[in-house]
Amino acid sequence: MPSLIPVLILLCSRTLEAFYGIISDCDEVFNYWEPLNLLTRLFGKQTWEYSPEYAIRSYAYLLSFTIFNKPLRIIAALVPSVQIPPYLQFYLVRLAIALSTASAEIHLANTLAYVSPDVSNWFLILQAVNPGMSHASISLLPSSFGMIFTLLATASIVNYLKYDRFILKIQNNINEKLRSLIKTKAPEYDESLKLLNHMYTESMIARKRHFTMAILFFVVGGLVGWPFCFALVVPFGLYVSFALISRRSYSQLLTFGALGFAAILFISIVILQIDTLFYRETTFVPLNIVLYNVLHSDEKTGPNIFGTEPLTYYVHNLLLNFNLVLPLAVLGLLSPVAFEKFNLKQIKTVQTPIILWCAIFFSQPHKEERFLYPIYPLVTLSASFFISQITQIFGKTYFFARAYTFLCKIVLFATIFSVSVLRIVSLVSNYSSPLTVFRYLPASNTDVPENVCIGREWYHYPSSFFLHPNQRLRFVESGFRGMLPGDFVEPTSNSWAALFIATSTKRQGFNNENRYNPDLVIPLSECDYYIDLDMPVNPEMGEIQVFEKAKTAEDWELLVCDKFLDTENSYGIDKILYIPDREITIITERLDSLYNRAQGHHHVQKLLSTPTHRRFSTTKWSSLYSHWQGNSSIG
Repeated sequence: MPSLIPVLILLCSRTLEAFYGIISDCDEVFNYWEPLNLLTRLFGKQTWEYSPEYAIRSYAYLLSFTIFNKPLRIIAALVPSVQIPPYLQFYLVRLAIALSTASAEIHLANTLAYVSPDVSNWFLILQAVNPGMSHASISLLPSSFGMIFTLLATASIVNYLKYDRFILKIQNNINEKLRSLIKTKAPEYDESLKLLNHMYTESMIARKRHFTMAILFFVVGGLVGWPFCFALVVPFGLYVSFALISRRSYSQLLTFGALGFAAILFISIVILQIDTLFYRETTFVPLNIVLYNVLHSDEKTGPNIFGTEPLTYYVHNLLLNFNLVLPLAVLGLLSPVAFEKFNLKQIKTVQTPIILWCAIFFSQPHKEERFLYPIYPLVTLSASFFISQITQIFGKTYFFARAYTFLCKIVLFATIFSVSVLRIVSLVSNYSSPLTVFRYLPASNTDVPENVCIGREWYHYPSSFFLHPNQRLRFVESGFRGMLPGDFVEPTSNSWAALFIATSTKRQGFNNENRYNPDLVIPLSECDYYIDLDMPVNPEMGEIQVFEKAKTAEDWELLVCDKFLDTENSYGIDKILYIPDREITIITERLDSLYNRAQGHHHVQKLLSTPTHRRFSTTKWSSLYSHWQGNSSIG
């Protein structure tokens, strides 16, 4: 079992991230939060991926996240005087994802305690303070879903390897017993041999159970979540196949193969049935995803039309999210790390998915941070193996070496903790204003429709869960020339039949080539609220100064502003990490005050200081410019 303190740190971290973490990818909003809003609140923005003619997003994946809708409706009906904010469901879903991730992490840590308690504790600590996990652990993206099930599958793999090794030991002991009985020609059946046979049978059952669970977790994570997660099962599959073939256990190999096939078949049928209901035609989304991204990809369609990045993109991303943990993880991959209860071959079976995953995705021209989510915990695990093994080697010697090892642990933890926490705080303080600002949208007492408009910052929109029932998101001209999301057909009633009609309707104007559709924008005069960044536009990129029109127009009122980082004009360490200069100033003032009191100084001194020059630029996310119209809630 891991120590209680790392578990508590992890739970606190995940809970705080659920309520304060940022949304780092617009794909999460428009491809998952918006359809979820449709399923629960009957409206939302629709991307081309959900058009029945393309159908590369699954409704089966979203259904489990609708669980909070019914209780909230019951509370609203029972206590009508209580105004439930529309974004409450958003944060409840986030909290559920965060706690699910934490449960999977703790489950894996419990399993790793068999290998080494040090590995278990380091894994939890490094996971808790990992900047990448701060948003991967709360994301509605299928890659995060796949990450959770990779954690569960890895725990089952470790248990499988444990029992597999135990079975080999029992077999050796049984053989020795049999040989000794034959030599002595003892007529009686040795009791220890009977016990060994019982242990062998129980271990075989346990090994089969853990194999089944590992395959089932990979199948759910791959078919329900993200099909590419199937690549992570390859090293384990090869290990099992070669091990059973080398032992001539062909019947067990056939049994395991049948179990894997049955899991794939069962989950596939369930997904096929659900998505066929929503699209009103036979649709197997996992296959459509692979066809679009791999087989049918060309210069006009496929992932590459949304941008390509060099190899260094992922290197920089991993360094930002893992800092010192990344080189430790690489050393763990390269070094012959082994434990008394977990040999080198078993450890490499757990670590190899990292290499395979990186080989696949580093070679793809189109790169996004979310593509690496499934291996984030495995990177941490590799670093934990290495740290634990190194500290154990030094700790086995005399007293001073143990003291030195303890000091190294403290320094290592303090370094990783401080850098990681400063990175997480930087992300929250610099990029969370969209989540903050949209919460200030005023609620209307009428059902008169209101247009909430955004321009060039459309990709920072936090989802329609922040809109009131009579409000809808609209786009104004901003110079962007890609494919903007449209609108789902809104169901005529709160019934599954009406919802199926809405999701299966083929809307005009969608394309899979990222071509601009001018019908999806409206003029500023039709907006009731407008949200944008208060910063100059770039006419060379086609950006239009809509914000200035709202600021200077007499019939618009500024409601609220919040800070947002100007990434293009910011540089230096301040852009990457949160530098607590304000906190340091406060502490310095307090200490100076205490010192003056201790010296008997009763007069008050005014602190004169030179402001710290930060190579850091913030701009305001100027939100809620309210248009004074007859249907506006602002008087």
